[in-house]
Amino acid sequence: MTQRQTALGDLIAETRREMRLSLRQVAARSGTPGIGHNRVRDLEKGNFVSPPKRETLQALARGLGLPYSVVKEAATESLGGPTRLDVGDEVTILVAEAAENLSAKQRKEWVRMARALLRQYTED
Repeated sequence: MTQRQTALGDLIAETRREMRLSLRQVAARSGTPGIGHNRVRDLEKGNFVSPPKRETLQALARGLGLPYSVVKEAATESLGGPTRLDVGDEVTILVAEAAENLSAKQRKEWVRMARALLRQYTED
């Protein structure tokens, strides 16, 4: 793992400084057990081998109090352009951003509806 300065790392560091948040506080605010202070530190320092997963970036956005789109853009820039984060089209991005504000029950219902639509369109 190589440490490097990245747009994502700069965003994390600047936001933490502005909000006076520790790494542990960002991790706790993320609401995701898998996002600990060590993971936040690694992302801030540019210590990652592969692109962070969408779920990681969404949790980080919650922890920093930023829109997912801002964190995703910084991650994309850090990785030198389009990545697997950008595989989806406009609909996928819209759904991902809307999902930030949904409860777990609502997300589950969205997934159920999306699967039903996929089945319908792939059977035709």
